[in-house]
Amino acid sequence: MTNVADAEAAAELSALLLENAYRQHQDNLARVDRAREALVLESVARPAVCPEPTPFLSGVSLAKRAAAPAPDLQIVKTNQNQPDLLEGLARITRVAPMPNSRSAGMLTTASGQSIRWSCVATYTDALAPLFDRVPVVVRGFFTDNKHFALTLIRAASREEWDVEDAGQDDLMRLGQDTVTMAARIRKELMRLHGPICRDCGDTVTKSSAAPYQDGDELLLLCHLCKAIRKEAGSALQAVNV
Repeated sequence: MTNVADAEAAAELSALLLENAYRQHQDNLARVDRAREALVLESVARPAVCPEPTPFLSGVSLAKRAAAPAPDLQIVKTNQNQPDLLEGLARITRVAPMPNSRSAGMLTTASGQSIRWSCVATYTDALAPLFDRVPVVVRGFFTDNKHFALTLIRAASREEWDVEDAGQDDLMRLGQDTVTMAARIRKELMRLHGPICRDCGDTVTKSSAAPYQDGDELLLLCHLCKAIRKEAGSALQAVNV
């Protein structure tokens, strides 16, 4: 079962990378068009490099299903025989520590609706500040059990959500580059110290491992042990205050 979970997590992460790469490719093509238009050059026809990606559906029937009621989440992409891809404003209100390569929790939409969500743990680990009750834009789809499968998260700008804590520079900088850098760090730690959690001794994979800064030392932990360390650190800090 561990191999299955790791394989599914890897597939979800690669689907996320594909979707982000597709979006970046479309943005680059738009830049080319604007540049050619500015120089009064004719537009050029380009062949499609790949079909438009659809979300990875682990254990989800391909039959078309209606999205769960969520007025703040609007359909941004619809495909035949696939769940609708939705996007909207929200805050992640809870992240549950899990002993595998998945993360889950609760989010609250801009209008106050609570929704259960899940995604790959490497994503929540790399973009942890975005999962800490800050204004964000979430994208994903509803599964059979009405859980929201989160495929993308980014900080909300002040223009998108007029709340005091929106548009923070440190949050706006977090994105796919952050996820890629975290993956490189995990890979290097596993190369240097082996695929073992420093705390519990369990074997970890690229999808179940997480780097943790302990003073001057960078440790390789499983996601559950990292969550335990972070909670202990937060409790100690509260006592000291």
